[in-house]
Amino acid sequence: MLGSLYIETTIISYLVSRTSSDERISAMQNFTKEWWSKKRFNYDILISEAVLDEIKIGDRQHVEMRLEIVKDIPVISQTTDIINLSKNLTNKNIVPPKAKIDALHISYAAMSGVDALVTWNCKHLANINTQKALYRYLAFENIECPIICTPLELLEN
Repeated sequence: MLGSLYIETTIISYLVSRTSSDERISAMQNFTKEWWSKKRFNYDILISEAVLDEIKIGDRQHVEMRLEIVKDIPVISQTTDIINLSKNLTNKNIVPPKAKIDALHISYAAMSGVDALVTWNCKHLANINTQKALYRYLAFENIECPIICTPLELLEN
């Protein structure tokens, strides 16, 4: 059973965004809201300074709503180890250099020792090819890799 989760920015954003006209995105929003209301209390949830920086961007009303959601969630502070791991992930092209923020999310989650990183970013995070390379690299570095999953996967428990 998972105990601790790192919540990436897409989760917070989907909780407050207007329902999308795209059926796939709308479904992801609904799964996120259902998981948040029914299952999040089963876990110790953490966010990072990177998540805080990202949720402060955009429409003021949505920024305030996102900040309200995370106000009581513990925040992982940035460390040199987190920065170095993030740089290594992009330098080794495990995460594309253009996706530095995604490498940073992985680094926060890995270095904080959470069980899972929860995201809807399937391009660079919840992506089987990324995960395979990530697990190998982190094992080589003797760092335990968090499971990377979506809220839908957590609803199934």
